[in-house]
Amino acid sequence: RLTPAQGAPSYLLGTMHIGDPRVLRVMDIARPQFDEAARFVLEVALDDAALRGLGEAMFYRDGRRLRTVAGEALFDATEARLAAHGIAGPLADSIKPWAAFTTLSMPAESGAALPLDLALMAAAQAAGKDVVGLESVAEQVDVFEGVAEADQVEMLREVVCHYGVFQAELAEMIDAYVARDLAALVAQAERYANDAKDALMERLLFARNERMATRIAPLVDQGQAFIAIGALHLPGERGVLSLLEARGYRVERV
Repeated sequence: RLTPAQGAPSYLLGTMHIGDPRVLRVMDIARPQFDEAARFVLEVALDDAALRGLGEAMFYRDGRRLRTVAGEALFDATEARLAAHGIAGPLADSIKPWAAFTTLSMPAESGAALPLDLALMAAAQAAGKDVVGLESVAEQVDVFEGVAEADQVEMLREVVCHYGVFQAELAEMIDAYVARDLAALVAQAERYANDAKDALMERLLFARNERMATRIAPLVDQGQAFIAIGALHLPGERGVLSLLEARGYRVERV
């Protein structure tokens, strides 16, 4: 619960960007706060135009091919893994390394159901709530595009070579999420620290925490917002909760 100095409270839900049934049950737990909200806020409002923009950004448009960028051996292994995620043939050869990495970092069956964030957005739209995105697709894409291509390839190599481990650890993260154990989620996210991953986390997490906290603040001032962002954005001194608390909002666990 986020309460401004004056006015009605808002609510902030940490999410996972997947459609696992156990994760989706959070919608039922948070239903009373969701129902009373006047507006729904998420990281990015993925309407049709935004989805098209994201799809276009994930693939090379300049003639380059992943086979050339990553090398034959890594490409062949990547192509085999991507097939389980519904990406094959020419699409696999034109996908950018960061997009292949993020795809393979998700459960292979994740396309079976809407991720929690988008399921909440659909429910908000059905209820006639205002839907607000904290970031644009371009801002989110820039997080990955700003990582050196060589580092993107190394991250891809890690997820391809240790794909089974990544998938098993996703299951562990779901367990931690269902248990509302933020400390365990953070520990798992930081398990394999290296320079490339640290640079990505700085861009993916901490810089965006600042941006999102700045954009969340006026929405909390208005009151009656239900805000859903990735759970890893919440904890720590550089997390959104601490940043909002430092701005004078009362932060309470529900």
